[in-house]
Amino acid sequence: PRMGDLYFALPAITGKIELEYEGEVRGNEEVARELIRSATAVSFSKHLGGDECRDIVEWFNSGHQLQISADGSTSQNLGEVRRVPGLMERIHRMVDQRPSDELALSAAEFILEGLHAHQLIGRSEEREGTLYGPGRVRRDTAVM
Repeated sequence: PRMGDLYFALPAITGKIELEYEGEVRGNEEVARELIRSATAVSFSKHLGGDECRDIVEWFNSGHQLQISADGSTSQNLGEVRRVPGLMERIHRMVDQRPSDELALSAAEFILEGLHAHQLIGRSEEREGTLYGPGRVRRDTAVM
């Protein structure tokens, strides 16, 4: 499974959620997306906690973008991932082996989603897939 697949589960998640947050009623989809972001942030910190990923963050914040195509092949998407300096090295360090292309792409999405969850890079869902790019950058780019 890939990180992007979680967002396809939103209808199932939102069908089960009825929450009120600090007196402000929030939409079910917004709450579900926040749950995914929060869980991703915690898991990212656990697996890459000491790694600041500054080279990756700087690449995006210098104006570069990366699109993970919903309909693209694994090799096509992995070709895009390879453009990001430092990302493949993090993947190899994280999985501690030479990963299959499918595992490498899944790990890349996990890292990108983790950086987004920590508000270090931007993310938007497009018709064609998920687009990562410049985003809100905190002054301290260290990930806890």
